[in-house]
Amino acid sequence: MNRRDLKSDQTRQEILNAAIALFAKNGFHSTTINQIVEAADLTKGAFYGHFKNKEAIFRAVVEEVKNEWNRMITREIREEGNALK
Repeated sequence: MNRRDLKSDQTRQEILNAAIALFAKNGFHSTTINQIVEAADLTKGAFYGHFKNKEAIFRAVVEEVKNEWNRMITREIREEGNALK
């Protein structure tokens, strides 16, 4: 992965992190794209470079949270399995 791809991934993750926090705090309907880009300290152009609209970032947030839960559950299962040995 080159430097540009890494920066793009970092920007996308910053947008996702801001959206996760704002959706959790304010809910989906009360959170605006302006609030997300402000919280991420990015521009609307950066947002729209990664997401088509607010619904698209919401879907990405759901996927991100689902993946994190899966990682946590997998880690817990492994730790429980190791404790039983």
